[in-house]
Amino acid sequence: MTISTYSFRPIREGFWISSYLVEMLLKKRPKKASFDLGLNFLSIKWTDKTIKLANIDCEINLEELKKRLKSSSTIFYSVDCEEWIPIKTFSEGKFFRLVSIAPYEAPTLEISGIHMHNIAHTTPWRDSERKVEILGVKPGQMVLDICTGLGYTAIHARLRGASKVVTLEKSRTVLKIAEANPWSRRLEDNSIEIINMPAEEALPSLPSKAYDKVLHDPPRFALAGELYSQNFYVELYRVLRAGGMLFHYTGAPKSRRGLDIQAGIIKRLKSAGFEILRVIKGYAILARKVS
Repeated sequence: MTISTYSFRPIREGFWISSYLVEMLLKKRPKKASFDLGLNFLSIKWTDKTIKLANIDCEINLEELKKRLKSSSTIFYSVDCEEWIPIKTFSEGKFFRLVSIAPYEAPTLEISGIHMHNIAHTTPWRDSERKVEILGVKPGQMVLDICTGLGYTAIHARLRGASKVVTLEKSRTVLKIAEANPWSRRLEDNSIEIINMPAEEALPSLPSKAYDKVLHDPPRFALAGELYSQNFYVELYRVLRAGGMLFHYTGAPKSRRGLDIQAGIIKRLKSAGFEILRVIKGYAILARKVS
């Protein structure tokens, strides 16, 4: 099967805002603010109802914008500070939107009402960093990242020194939303290769014993059972080098039927040849390829 790669082209110019940011600005009236979700800050000048950004032809009426955004957590984008467009779309039979969790934190992706990141007592960015830390990515290593999403785990793998990250994402819509997310810009890194295919289709075409680390961060079992299958785990084992490590995010371990999801995963991973090194209840499993 031919591998379908994706050329990532992030949006770099413009302004991003959320209801959280508008409310914070109106309440605190700071002298500086960020309009790219916390990455860069600009000086602002206040009038009665508007703010002007220093050295930029941009004036924002916060009261009017507050009425427009209401209490929505959807992030809005504008190229000129005048027309604000919500970063959301209905595609592939699902509803996608870029969601703010706080004024200056990395956003999460929501698909049909389900957050694609763990945000319980953490942020999407910090949780992605934690996953890569647990996996133990080291400088010079080859990393396979399954389910790109907004790309945070792939980016953190590179930040820890991975020489190459191959990341798999089946949804072109997800990648388009990532291009509109300032926190995803590092996916443009030449050392990150994005494969725009279902993971279960792309994986058999990847070379054997090519990766030092695999980070598997699938949607919940009910949404993507194929990414929890015995055959899929056999393929993960094949592409890892001897001694290579697998981080498998699981989330909460019990399904609605009361089944222990982690127990089933452990059983199938062992059957595929993996040695289980660590089980973090309700979160993840760390495993190793023995030989």
